[in-house]
Amino acid sequence: MQRTLLLMRHAKSDWPTSAGNDFERPLADRGNKDAPTIGRWIQEHDWLPDRVICSPAKRAKQTVEHVCQQIGVDSRTVDHDKRIYEADHSLLMTVLRETNSATTRLLMVGHNPAFSDLLICLCPDSTHPAADRPMPTAALAVIALKTAWVDLDQGSGELVSLILPRTLPR
Repeated sequence: MQRTLLLMRHAKSDWPTSAGNDFERPLADRGNKDAPTIGRWIQEHDWLPDRVICSPAKRAKQTVEHVCQQIGVDSRTVDHDKRIYEADHSLLMTVLRETNSATTRLLMVGHNPAFSDLLICLCPDSTHPAADRPMPTAALAVIALKTAWVDLDQGSGELVSLILPRTLPR
């Protein structure tokens, strides 16, 4: 059974004085435009996930809400896992390994530097020119997995696409 991880960094955030702390930072205007753009790309290219998991930070939740609107997924079905916020790539691997074996396509939305590190860990042989740099905001990595979720390890993935919102039509 082919498994695919859609790894998306949250869209561009803002730091208004009312936010108070990092966890409560909302999306900036650009983020509110980029997140739906990525959602439309997912829909148009038929990469619809059967499960969505997201950091509970405000900017990640807002990102996933925009994406869900575009792909026709009820955002109330999204799993918010507090471990994704401030995780390192090892903890993200643990979260991924807990994925139900019936899940074939998972969308995970969260933060750097862990998401960039996870991409490099899963796809160390990628020749994509942007794969060895930090994932920009709202970037989406489509990763084909060579193993079951429970068996994920370094090198378990192959980068199919790395989509940046600035390269897509609005």
